[in-house]
Amino acid sequence: MDSPILLGLPGTEILSFDDGPIHPCTYEETDSYQVTSMFINNREQILHRLLDE
Repeated sequence: MDSPILLGLPGTEILSFDDGPIHPCTYEETDSYQVTSMFINNREQILHRLLDE
């Protein structure tokens, strides 16, 4: 996984190798952003599921 901080630097060109030909994608479309955002927005719920199972 790539760093969501480095991917968020101004002027960064993000290329996706998923779903066929290499293509540009937005910061918000990256797995790094989505996983980090999900954790920040649902930290207690995610930790509860991870630690209680």
